[in-house]
Amino acid sequence: MRKKIHLKISGMTCTNCRDRIANKLNKTNGIIKATVSYEKNSAEISYDDNKISFEQIKATINKLGYEISDGKTDFVRSLIILMSIILIYKILQSSGLLNFLVPGQLADSKMSYGMLFLIGLTTSLHCVATCGGINLSQSISNLKSFYPVIAYNFGRVLSYTIIGSLLGAIGFFMNGAEKFELSIFFQSALKITAGFLWPLWEQRC
Repeated sequence: MRKKIHLKISGMTCTNCRDRIANKLNKTNGIIKATVSYEKNSAEISYDDNKISFEQIKATINKLGYEISDGKTDFVRSLIILMSIILIYKILQSSGLLNFLVPGQLADSKMSYGMLFLIGLTTSLHCVATCGGINLSQSISNLKSFYPVIAYNFGRVLSYTIIGSLLGAIGFFMNGAEKFELSIFFQSALKITAGFLWPLWEQRC
């Protein structure tokens, strides 16, 4: 008998995850059609229960590294993460450590190049998970050549330099030609805008 189910899938991080799940399900014997949505973290699956069971479908998805969720689990997990962030913030605030993380105090003209390099090195660890994945995707087709790696990093550093110089120049004119920095309001607006645009970029990974 033909059946249709709607599943919530947790663990998808990009459209490649969506395609991976969809391709595997559509090639599985007994599944008539499977449509997976990364945006909704869900899947619509039509299958013949004489050839495959719900437990087998679930096992197929689990073997790929993803989980079937009921929605409530995701809510509880998000709530725990939120509470953990608030707790860490309160601990940092009460201990006084938060004052040392003010962007204006992390780097200034009095710091040596060695200290600036150390700050840049420690604060760029997030690139291992973001830029690292993008770099690998560009290099994996030609692992014997360093050209893709060099080209990627050269483009990254060049674009950062150009954008940083442009924003510094904007801040210079906004501050009456006194200092090369943006106002707190403008910096906040940029961060909020980047926060909204980041999910759109993730969908293209």
